[in-house]
Amino acid sequence: MRAACVLVALPVAVCCGCSIERVAEHDSNVTIHFSIWGTPQQVLTEQDVVADFEKAHPGIDVEIVHIAARYNDKILTMMAGGLAPDVMMVEITPYPQFAAKGALLELTQYIERDGLDMDDFYPLSVRAFSHDGRLYCLPRDISGQALYYNKSMFEQAGLAYPTEEWTWEDFRDACEVLTRDTNGDGIIDEYGALLTLPHALIWSSGGDFFDDPAHPTRCTLTEPAALEGMRWFTQLYEDGIVVPPEVRQDEGYYQMFATGRIGMYFDGRWRTPDFVGIDTFDWDVCVVPKGRKGRFTLHGGTAYAISAETRHPEEAWQLVRFYCSAPGVTRAIESGRTTPVVKSIALSPVFLDWRPPENMMAFVKTMEHGRRPSYFTRNDEVTTVLDTEIQRLTIGEATADETCETLKRELEEILHEWAKEGD
Repeated sequence: MRAACVLVALPVAVCCGCSIERVAEHDSNVTIHFSIWGTPQQVLTEQDVVADFEKAHPGIDVEIVHIAARYNDKILTMMAGGLAPDVMMVEITPYPQFAAKGALLELTQYIERDGLDMDDFYPLSVRAFSHDGRLYCLPRDISGQALYYNKSMFEQAGLAYPTEEWTWEDFRDACEVLTRDTNGDGIIDEYGALLTLPHALIWSSGGDFFDDPAHPTRCTLTEPAALEGMRWFTQLYEDGIVVPPEVRQDEGYYQMFATGRIGMYFDGRWRTPDFVGIDTFDWDVCVVPKGRKGRFTLHGGTAYAISAETRHPEEAWQLVRFYCSAPGVTRAIESGRTTPVVKSIALSPVFLDWRPPENMMAFVKTMEHGRRPSYFTRNDEVTTVLDTEIQRLTIGEATADETCETLKRELEEILHEWAKEGD
């Protein structure tokens, strides 16, 4: 039996489109309110996990609060109004902001009391979700982008499949072969790849976005290594071998891979359910190519946090711990979207034997070389600036060097404001 899920509205003065109505707890049970985002299918997965939890913890009821849109904004509003859920699904971008506001419960005491083996968590997950050296959540996943590829297109072009030895030069060479005008009308019908961000190229060239992603003092995008990566990225667009912005805007991103229009596509395991039903070609995944300074990929991340204002911290902790233990993680794996951060599960048949794709280990390996441009309270602003200026670059409104100069100026304005406010 699935757990209950509500989507109701708070008073307008507090929040639009989400709520927690504090209901009376029945009998002697404690009710925990748990906020999530996600598609209808993802909601079903969360309901299954919660049902398993309630069966194992008969004294605790969990009411799922599904926030379908503008999740982070609405959670901030709920926090300000004293209506934060007891337990919250949190994404890595706003997490430092939530923690810095004192809105989340610090979990060290519970981790130490229960002897939770944090050494069994991939170090990247703990490092990425630490704030000032403390954990205010338990990570669920942090897998980065892997390289999805159309095996059938590679075979038809006479190309070997991507491997762990692939470099960005190999990637570019494959893109050149896979990009084709199949009917001779002068319009490209199939592209080598869809690549929207330069991050992996910048990192694998030895560059970075800031001098210290967690405690930045300056932007480093105008330094030679970062410029090299940005120029490499730009050249792919100038050569016409990756999908241009106007085409992906019309035809979609992952949709172009699903319809067989592109040979390669970068995304995380969360995208796999959209490809499971493909029956017109074969596909698999591989780790991203490497550069002269190694292999790096952009990672995301989801974790579970407890409100600092909860009236039921112990029960809330039991839910968070369950979600990050074998029963909860196994359920999440079955959704097809999650790569577990717990090593003993990620490296076990429970995960590695799941299909598709064939190469599940590629998702695990993203946790060995994942990065993000920043890990501080202005992550959302950093992301917005990067997306805006990189979009201008890909449509030809700026060169790689001009883009890096603009980004340096705008990102250092964010750092200046951040330093003044001391958050």
